[in-house]
Amino acid sequence: MSNYKNSYKIGITCIMCALFICGLVILLNNQRSSEDTSTAETNSQSELSRPEKIFEDGEFFVESVTDGDTIKINYYGKVTPLRLIGVDAPETYNTTNTTTKCKGQKSTEYLKKLIAGKKVKIAKDSSQSEKDIYDRLLRYVYLEHEDIGELLLKNGFASEYTFSNQTYLHQTTYRNAEAEAKANSAGNWNKATCNNEDQSSKTSAGSTTINTPSVSDCKIKGNINNKGKKIYHVPGQKYYDSTKINTSSGERWFCTENEAVAAGWQKSKV
Repeated sequence: MSNYKNSYKIGITCIMCALFICGLVILLNNQRSSEDTSTAETNSQSELSRPEKIFEDGEFFVESVTDGDTIKINYYGKVTPLRLIGVDAPETYNTTNTTTKCKGQKSTEYLKKLIAGKKVKIAKDSSQSEKDIYDRLLRYVYLEHEDIGELLLKNGFASEYTFSNQTYLHQTTYRNAEAEAKANSAGNWNKATCNNEDQSSKTSAGSTTINTPSVSDCKIKGNINNKGKKIYHVPGQKYYDSTKINTSSGERWFCTENEAVAAGWQKSKV
């Protein structure tokens, strides 16, 4: 009888151990499954949030080059301005600083040599709007598989530009290209670039006079939007960096906000 009881106890103990081990295995499997599902969801969300490049069908003729980051293309039968994503070239028309203007002209000349009068491919970036606030298409531009924005940066004729802290597809590539240009003193990063044009000019007698821009501290941008409304932007505002000033259309620079208001301009709300 004693042996029977001992056998019975041993049997119960074995059963309990087996049940415990089975429960533990099931629990571990559930945890692993949950972790795998969580990882899959995270990866899926990451894939969904990653910017993508979307080429538009066909090629587009470059009608003209406005400056180092803006062109006009024949866009399905209509001449349309296009702003390159991720790059910013020095100003040309909307600056009184002679060095900046000179560098802007060199950027413009470089871009003209690359694509003026040629057919290019263009691509959208899913992280960017269709157009900017000036009704310009926002696109990457390619010539025979060469990324024009990257070429501008790599050769020192533009700076990398991130709008409103919004990550875009080629951001890392573009920043590396700019760093490479700086390290190599390429293009406008070379201290000798535009140095003579800025510091002196020759008179007809061959003497040299020093040019000092009298309004180089006038940083306020007086813009006229497509509805004819006069809006001015001060450094630090949301659209200051992306605002282009075309003096030939009545836009202008101001030294103080009082000056802008007196001339009929209103401050941008953002």
